[in-house]
Amino acid sequence: MTKSDIYDVLYNEASRLLKAENPCNIREENGKMVCNGHLVSCCYGCKHLGPKGCTVEALSCKLWLCREVGSNPINAIIVVSLDSLRRAGSAMGVNTDPYGKGFRTSKEESLAS
Repeated sequence: MTKSDIYDVLYNEASRLLKAENPCNIREENGKMVCNGHLVSCCYGCKHLGPKGCTVEALSCKLWLCREVGSNPINAIIVVSLDSLRRAGSAMGVNTDPYGKGFRTSKEESLAS
C-alpha cells in the first residue's frame, strides 16, 4: 500500500467513526454549522473550512478532538479508537500529528511534507 492508500483508509475509518458517534454534536442551526452549541468551532479560521464544513480530506483533523469532547467519559471509546488510528498511521509513515506538520493540512499538503 502507498502512503496515499494508507491515508485514505485511515481517513475513511475516522470519518465513519465520527459520523456514527458525532462526539462534537456537529449540526446545522439557523443555517449555520455549530458544534456542541458553539458557533465558533475548532475549525474556525481554517483555510479549508467552507459553509458546510471541511472542503478537503484533513486526516489529522479527523484524528483530533478538543479537550471538551475528548475528556467527556461518554466519548472514551471514540477517543481510544481515533488514537489507535493516529498511532497506526504514524507507524506506517503517514503524518497524523494534529499538533505539528499535520495541523489543518489537506491530504496533498500532508503527503508533500
